[in-house]
Amino acid sequence: MTPQDLYTKYPLIFPKPSLWFGAGWLPLVDEACDYIQGAITSHSRDGTEYPQLMISFSKEKFGDLRLFYSWDLHGKTYAESQDFHSFMNDMSAVLSFTEYRSSKTCEETGAPGELYVSDTDESTGWYRTLCEAEATKRGFKKVISTVSTP
Repeated sequence: MTPQDLYTKYPLIFPKPSLWFGAGWLPLVDEACDYIQGAITSHSRDGTEYPQLMISFSKEKFGDLRLFYSWDLHGKTYAESQDFHSFMNDMSAVLSFTEYRSSKTCEETGAPGELYVSDTDESTGWYRTLCEAEATKRGFKKVISTVSTP
């Protein structure tokens, strides 16, 4: 799977190229987009037009996936509708869960992963979620603790 595959499969979610991370996370994004686009389509079948979620940018930061998105409101105002707000919150939760799942998935291979750092000094290194094989290949070291104590 490539970013181009997702752009082709979900042209409404990706109006422009916006995926900038390793191939291991593409299936996570594919699952989220499949659910989101399916929900938008099924809700719109009853004659009510739902807002379209669009992913405008993505990246890896501190070992996790970050997805930046907006809503195409089709020129309408949905401020008074609790159903629309609830729907938009549900779709946002799907993306948040995808970001969480990336913290447990190797960015390169899609295998189970853990947090690794590129430098033995964790304060200056590049953090990535990798499987042990990818971490070894790239010279990354496992992060001992991500929690600071006073």
